[in-house]
Amino acid sequence: MYYAYAFMNVIVYIIYAVFLIIGAHMTQPLFGLLPLLVFYTAKYTGGFFWYSFSKMQTAHLFKWLIACAVVGCILGVVSLKYPALLNISAILLGLCCSVLLPTYTTVLKTQKGSKKSQMLWSALLACCWLLILVPVITSKQFSFVFLWIGLAFFFLLFLPVKNVPKIITPTRPEQRYTGLIAFIVLSAMLFIVKFVRTVEWQTYFSSIVLVILFLVTCAIMWYSWHHVRAFSTTLHLYSYADGLLVAFFFMVTVFEHWLTAASTLHVVYIPYIIGVLLSFILPFKFSRNTLLLIVLLCSWGLVYEPLITVVAIGIGYSHTKFAADLNGDYYKAAIPALKENALLVKNRFYRLGGISIQVLIVACIVSLSWQRAIDLPEVMHTVIPTILPVITIGFNSLMTIFIGWLVLKNRPSSN
Repeated sequence: MYYAYAFMNVIVYIIYAVFLIIGAHMTQPLFGLLPLLVFYTAKYTGGFFWYSFSKMQTAHLFKWLIACAVVGCILGVVSLKYPALLNISAILLGLCCSVLLPTYTTVLKTQKGSKKSQMLWSALLACCWLLILVPVITSKQFSFVFLWIGLAFFFLLFLPVKNVPKIITPTRPEQRYTGLIAFIVLSAMLFIVKFVRTVEWQTYFSSIVLVILFLVTCAIMWYSWHHVRAFSTTLHLYSYADGLLVAFFFMVTVFEHWLTAASTLHVVYIPYIIGVLLSFILPFKFSRNTLLLIVLLCSWGLVYEPLITVVAIGIGYSHTKFAADLNGDYYKAAIPALKENALLVKNRFYRLGGISIQVLIVACIVSLSWQRAIDLPEVMHTVIPTILPVITIGFNSLMTIFIGWLVLKNRPSSN
């Protein structure tokens, strides 16, 4: 059971790294760049898609997620002969990875007899799985990569996952439609944002569109906050702040290494995964506030580029610890009728944090391109390296104020 937990903590980043390398390896956008954008979009917005199926129990949802992943990996294997299938594979794997971890964490919390002492074996088994996979990814043997990932997902189908008693209050039909609408709107918006960052698309019209998309994001955030009243707003703010910091970390590191996907794998993703695995092995315990401050401190480390590998390990470790702690708080705060949905709610606010910072930064970049009348590729090569430290300092300064206020507001009482 706990091997699966460690596997799910790292698989999202492994699959993204695979699509990143495929995008850099293939010259045709349809078979290279597009699957990467599709996977990334589905991963960030899939939580709103699954939200529209409100009557599905967590155990059933988990089985559907694994089935999507297995089919996606099969399509990835045969995509060497039929490259167009890679886009369908990206959709299925993205939808799976969007809520896989919170769904399985909910399953674990409903199972009796699960012990955290098994985490060490979890990390060791995940390391053995990665030792075979990483060299194959580096050598660009993509069919074997999808086969190896697919086998890991296939064995998850046989986990002893049991249904819990049906106690969830059915969601009103309009709430289900809201989840589907949010999925469509956010998917279109995030796809455009990622597309803009990689191709020449810099007219005055594009800047207006991105501003509108940012306002749409704000509207959806407001509705989400207003709609989910069963949980404390403080929990949502913690989850949202975590999403902002982690998404910004990956944006900055990709900007600094975007020309060489292989270096991104070794400098960013593998160290990040090492940090995730260390969170299972090292026995240190920190409070929620301390963990969030550690994530913020690591984000400040992005100002000095040589520290990126150390920062990746630190964020992987502290974010995983923080997310696990916040999962427990959400689960405890949920009334019995919302226990199964608690972590999915937390996941949506985490994703909204990531989406909002990406839309805002890309809108700024496109605006720079339009104002200076230069192509986006030139902006990425010449302007971004010079202004990235300024963006990093500005973002971290604002986050320091925000997190400082959040921590002081929720510090433990001295009594």
